[in-house]
Amino acid sequence: MTNEEKKQIEELVSILEDVIHEKIPIHLGCCQLSGLYHSGNPWVWSDFDEYYSKLNDIPLPNEYGLWNEEALNTKLTKLDEYKNEVLRAAQQLLNELKVYMSAALACNKNGDGDSGKNVFLLTGKPRVGKSTLIKNMIHCLGSERCGGFYTEEIRDDNERIGFKCVAVDGESLEIASIKNNSTFKIGRYGVDVKGFEDFVIPLLESSLQSKKVIVIDEIGFMQMLSLPFQEWIRKIVFDHQHVVLGTVPVDSHTEIDRIKNHFRVKIIHISEDNRDTIADEIMQMILTKIE
Repeated sequence: MTNEEKKQIEELVSILEDVIHEKIPIHLGCCQLSGLYHSGNPWVWSDFDEYYSKLNDIPLPNEYGLWNEEALNTKLTKLDEYKNEVLRAAQQLLNELKVYMSAALACNKNGDGDSGKNVFLLTGKPRVGKSTLIKNMIHCLGSERCGGFYTEEIRDDNERIGFKCVAVDGESLEIASIKNNSTFKIGRYGVDVKGFEDFVIPLLESSLQSKKVIVIDEIGFMQMLSLPFQEWIRKIVFDHQHVVLGTVPVDSHTEIDRIKNHFRVKIIHISEDNRDTIADEIMQMILTKIE
């Protein structure tokens, strides 16, 4: 853990504890957390920015004196609607941060380095061969060890017209297409977010119960349109009981960057120069963890 990470986490923990112990009202806490989120603190969940967008019409404590009592009380009653939800999210994030800090400090103290990493994420420019590597490793490891999904292009002659998710067992579902009129768009592709959730989340849930290696190809901009998927990814990354093999884009994305920066994550850069030789190295790292 770097000094900058430590500073960011400590600042976040302080606000979370104030919210949980009700030292500050939840809308003030969400305001402060939203400020951290927009200032680039990678540990703040976007959930708190969304909560603040719902609560920002409520006066902050330093503005109470500008309101008559009846109007102020009317505004403040809105806090009851979100209080339990915000407190639950704050406690969950605080718990995860404490686990992270404890494990990261232990790794630094013991000099474990990469030995503490169990999430292997491939990255590289589009079409460099990340998904091909993933499929080859699934074949080598065997479907009895692996669960999850990978993503394939849908093509019409030489044109890419969409994407489909393919489960390790072979079942598949189209999740994006140039013909899809969804309001969720990535480039020219309309994304079936609900269909993606209904297909992928049960796969991840069952894989956590019965498999040693969780395949997630891809943790990308398209997939992160789904908030339930984001929650499952956080759960899986923080779960040290499983090995994760996945892919992430090179480009920055707030939620994906948080995953990339997790102390259990090893980022593996794939290029034309190493894609034919690096598979054995990745396989050895995985086998070391599961055997």
